[in-house]
Amino acid sequence: MRIRLLTAILLLTAFMTVSVCVAAEKGKIDYPKRTIDMVVPYAPGGGADIVAREFAKQSDFRMRIVNVPGAGGAKGAIQSFLDEPDGYNIIIHVSRYYAFCDVMGIIKLPGFSWDKMVYLGAPVRDDVVFTVLKDSPIQDWDSFIQEGKKREVKVAGIGAHGTARYVTDQIAKNYGLKLVYVAEDSGMDTRTALLGKHIDVRWSQMSENKDLIDAGDVKVIATWGSERSVHAPNAPTITELGIKNLAEKDFTVDAMVRGFFAPPGTPEEIVKILEKEIERVSKLPEFKKYVESQGYTASFYSSENMKTYAKGWSTRYLEVKQYFEQLKKKGL
Repeated sequence: MRIRLLTAILLLTAFMTVSVCVAAEKGKIDYPKRTIDMVVPYAPGGGADIVAREFAKQSDFRMRIVNVPGAGGAKGAIQSFLDEPDGYNIIIHVSRYYAFCDVMGIIKLPGFSWDKMVYLGAPVRDDVVFTVLKDSPIQDWDSFIQEGKKREVKVAGIGAHGTARYVTDQIAKNYGLKLVYVAEDSGMDTRTALLGKHIDVRWSQMSENKDLIDAGDVKVIATWGSERSVHAPNAPTITELGIKNLAEKDFTVDAMVRGFFAPPGTPEEIVKILEKEIERVSKLPEFKKYVESQGYTASFYSSENMKTYAKGWSTRYLEVKQYFEQLKKKGL
């Protein structure tokens, strides 16, 4: 009897040990057990929203999209920073937001730093473009310059003190144009402003214009980067146009890398699971086909790739910061 009991105890112990080892090896036994909230810091329909929804659709994890628009992406960033670091709260944002937030100091929350967020990986790249309506008097870069010398041309972008306004002001300075910058909260807001003819030129991402371009409703007059976009091969780049006070300062922006982040303190074992899922979905033929059709370039960036890409922006944003500090001193 004792031998049988001892044997049973040994077998049970061995089974429990094996079970624990298997659970530790798989790392997916306890996570995720429920729906993951994915914050999109912009209104529905924008570039981040499009990627988030398709990613959630293709993922093996249950995900719920939570749109938190406001302050050019800052409102959602703050919420995500303060969210519970349990793996059930993540956010999709552009990797350069790290430099923008921390160098520009636009978020005044005590202790906040985007550098503290956990980088998880990015599935796409998104080209930055200048677009106009098909019936606009502005049909290319030359006519944009001509109009800007005759009248006030309204250019819309996201945020009042970010890259879009800086670039708009530098273009105006370079050519001696009358450009008026219009700050909006999201890509959908800039889209509405252009289609409603409240502005003349829209600064946004290719993904937020692809359907309009395909329908012939808008036209790309320039792309912001060192290489032409595969989705608008006839549109010149800022580098080609030779805008000295931008190109000579190495302020080229080839694209926006849209990726995922988790709140500070998210457990490493959960981070690794999320990283693997992001890489898996990013490489799915169905996912790649869809994002390409929406104007993105399907390209997986690991968490380390994202960090490298983001940190390269720090020196560039110092230039932007100095510019706005000068404006502030002038009361502008």
